[in-house]
Amino acid sequence: MKKLTGAIPDRCCLNCQFFLKRVHAMGLAGGEITSDERKTLEQRFTKGSGKWLMDVVGFKCHQGVYDKKDASDWDQILPKDRKESCFFFPYHEGMDVKAADVLERRIADRCEAERDRALTKRAFWVAFAALVVSILATIASIIVQVATAK
Repeated sequence: MKKLTGAIPDRCCLNCQFFLKRVHAMGLAGGEITSDERKTLEQRFTKGSGKWLMDVVGFKCHQGVYDKKDASDWDQILPKDRKESCFFFPYHEGMDVKAADVLERRIADRCEAERDRALTKRAFWVAFAALVVSILATIASIIVQVATAK
């Protein structure tokens, strides 16, 4: 196992609600990884020690980002920084994955709506500035016409 230097990023699979384990040798069933199991995995990453989760044969993402039917190269996937990744939802002990799905979608929708509102505000100010420039140009042309008519 490769020992990592420093701490694991806050937004990594190990700290995500959608991080699940495969528990049967066939790799068919899975379940939530508990807080204690997450701490054990974190110790394996940061210190290179700690016991292996005996019933775990692989890991998967509930959102389908990855599905490792065995534990090979999991040390490359789990500690990866998911800062810019969609689907990340912080782990809350005891929360059901379905509830996390709904909350993650709400947060994503809220971010999208905020982005849309910001663009609408910018468009409004651009239109307002164009209107002011148009009014000033009209006033200037009237002044020029009056001045040249004399």
